Amino acid sequence: MTLAACGGAASGSGSSAAAGAGTGSASAAPVTVTMMVGGIDKQIYLPYQLAEGLGYYKKYGIDMKLSTEVSGGVGAEDAVASGQVNMAGAWYVHTIDFQQKGKDVISVAQLSGAPGEREMCATGSNISSPADWSGKTVGVTDLGSGTDDLTLYLAAKSGLTQAQYHRQGVGAGSTLVAALQHGSVVCGMTTQPTVSALETQKIAYSAIDLATTDGADKWLGGAYPSAAVLAKADWVAANKDTVQKV
Repeated sequence: MTLAACGGAASGSGSSAAAGAGTGSASAAPVTVTMMVGGIDKQIYLPYQLAEGLGYYKKYGIDMKLSTEVSGGVGAEDAVASGQVNMAGAWYVHTIDFQQKGKDVISVAQLSGAPGEREMCATGSNISSPADWSGKTVGVTDLGSGTDDLTLYLAAKSGLTQAQYHRQGVGAGSTLVAALQHGSVVCGMTTQPTVSALETQKIAYSAIDLATTDGADKWLGGAYPSAAVLAKADWVAANKDTVQKV
């Protein structure tokens, strides 16, 4: 009886310890992670904020601090490369640019196989391909941005040299709309919801579709990795569990 009682006590003690351990694990303080997104209101960057809205970061013990880049400010990719934030919601192509500059920024998650962009051209411009940009000015988010890289590629693929057309940084959203309205640019690369706004107001039409995989196949020759989660390689190596949870 005594042994049975001791055994029962030991069993109860073990159960309490297990419960305590479980409670401690469940109540562990969340890990804070900072992430800047390259335009949190853009459809192509929806997953980062959607994950927050659905409670996924919290579910896996992440206290995610999301921010967004603003026109004229530091880009999300530069913010992560300089250590201002832990992660960036930005285009995969930036990792290639950084590697060429000796900065070890890597992609830890790829979210799409098409850029999600459309080349919107002013109503009445009759532009149907990059070859029609000759002698004209086209808009990109910023010089050196992902849309700039795509514009350069599309033009080169169509046989244009950089001397035959001009690229101008016009931002996104309302600033791009204004640039098309005032004739500063004849075309501009953008995403939803700006695409719908331009079409609804009959300011511009979609001349080049890079928003779908079919469009990427036609204009780029295949799938094109775009929206991704970027981070510095040394931070990833030092925070593997956190990166996996994100």
